[in-house]
Amino acid sequence: MRLPTKHRPHTRSPGPSSAHPVIPDLHARSWEPRSNPQIYPNGSLTAEIRRKVRDDLEEYIIPSSHPALPNFFAEAKGPDGKASEAKRQITQDLAAGDRGMLRLQSYGSDEPVFDDKAHTFGSTYYIGYMQLYAMHPTKPGNADGKPEYHTTKINGYDLTGNLVHHRQGIAAFRNLRDLAEA
Repeated sequence: MRLPTKHRPHTRSPGPSSAHPVIPDLHARSWEPRSNPQIYPNGSLTAEIRRKVRDDLEEYIIPSSHPALPNFFAEAKGPDGKASEAKRQITQDLAAGDRGMLRLQSYGSDEPVFDDKAHTFGSTYYIGYMQLYAMHPTKPGNADGKPEYHTTKINGYDLTGNLVHHRQGIAAFRNLRDLAEA
């Protein structure tokens, strides 16, 4: 089955990741990537963004050759992977996406615009278990003046347990993806 363009996943790109790590402490280990998500099934086409905005915010809103402003991400690990690594990766992906959204929402303003709403969403999948997350930025809480990013786990689903839980998980994933596109 071929997904419509807006639901077709974009896989990890070998191109550059977000230039500046949003949460550098998450990547103390050299083997962990910065924000370079495995999959983000949505985003805007670069042609849909005004050229000046694209040029001014490029490093924040265009993380690869895939669509700009991705706000839905997925990280998956097989049986030899680590759930903790997937959690760190999704947190970094969400923060990079949220940073781009915050930059775009604040474009042209002297100060960042915080609306206390989640604008980036994602999921992790590890040996049959899927977890869904949302992230939102808040005003700086410390002297460095950088926004703080907060990850909230929405729910978790055992997709291999039984058909009911599998269907609930898939429906929740699709609903979250649709919310990201809205």
